[in-house]
Amino acid sequence: IGAKYIRGIRSSNYKYKTALAEQIDNSQDANATEVRIDFVEEKKNKMKSIIIVDNGDGMSYDQLKNSFCLGADRKYSKNDNGKFGMGGTNGALSMCAVKVTVTKQAGEYNIRKYDLDEVNVRDAWGSSPVATSTEYGTFFINLLDGYLSKTKSDSGTLIFMTNLDRMKNKSVTQVTNVLKKQYGKTYYGALYTESLKAQTGKACGKCRRTSVIFVGLYIFKKILTI
Repeated sequence: IGAKYIRGIRSSNYKYKTALAEQIDNSQDANATEVRIDFVEEKKNKMKSIIIVDNGDGMSYDQLKNSFCLGADRKYSKNDNGKFGMGGTNGALSMCAVKVTVTKQAGEYNIRKYDLDEVNVRDAWGSSPVATSTEYGTFFINLLDGYLSKTKSDSGTLIFMTNLDRMKNKSVTQVTNVLKKQYGKTYYGALYTESLKAQTGKACGKCRRTSVIFVGLYIFKKILTI
């Protein structure tokens, strides 16, 4: 698959609320009970990056590598939201030029990324592992652990999407309001906008497997150049 094909995928009319819902569906399939969507501001109310994190089963090295394929090859159960292994990758490509995924399963961390600058240079689709021992890798491990500690979870996955070159609307306020309205209907979950003081939300009894979806604002104490 060459860079031209990827550019074609990116030009499809994929709405960001649908693209992010694909990530939530993957979290549900991983048995997550909580999903967070946070935004990193470039400047006041202007989105720079998006964080999606869950407390699901996490992924092994091979599972993570497979998740970056266009048409992931894995076994699907009849209750899985995803069936073709396309939604998560296509959704990310429709929004961002760089995606980093860090996951924890059975005490082991794995990190992987795609960078479309590298794809263009190679003229071939692909992703690359990130060493957990590097400053870059440690940053994302600490970021995931910070979230997991809030839910007292031993496993989970964090997706960091940046260089949001395909997102036309980068207003944190407007996007947050759209997602709250859309996902409140779609997932029947309790949606909360978390302030910087980290207000606590209560789970909804009428929801599906994922009990709480947070939509909030996150500001890095240390901005890492991606």
